Amino acid sequence: TLVLDVNLSTTTGAQTIGYVSADRTVISVRILVTTEAPSDAEVTVGTSTNTSAFSQARDTILSQIGQYVTNPDYRTTAYTEVVADITNPTHGAGQFTVILTYV
Repeated sequence: TLVLDVNLSTTTGAQTIGYVSADRTVISVRILVTTEAPSDAEVTVGTSTNTSAFSQARDTILSQIGQYVTNPDYRTTAYTEVVADITNPTHGAGQFTVILTYV
């Protein structure tokens, strides 16, 4: 399991969550929104070469407190950097946690 806590008042752009070794399967991405963000804030989760491979921007509403889950069933073929790509055009409050589970 990989975890990234995000505070939108200080964080934007691609953030490394961690690394997954070869021949592993990403089974879920859970995003827990604990503090509402501006309506134009977005997050995607994926690899360093495809930042939305596991979760696309439409899968999470950062302006609404809640839990958002995707189940990508993505198999790694090599040592893979996992990133959250955060877009926050209107800086302000907003906090969430990304939890990626793989086996």
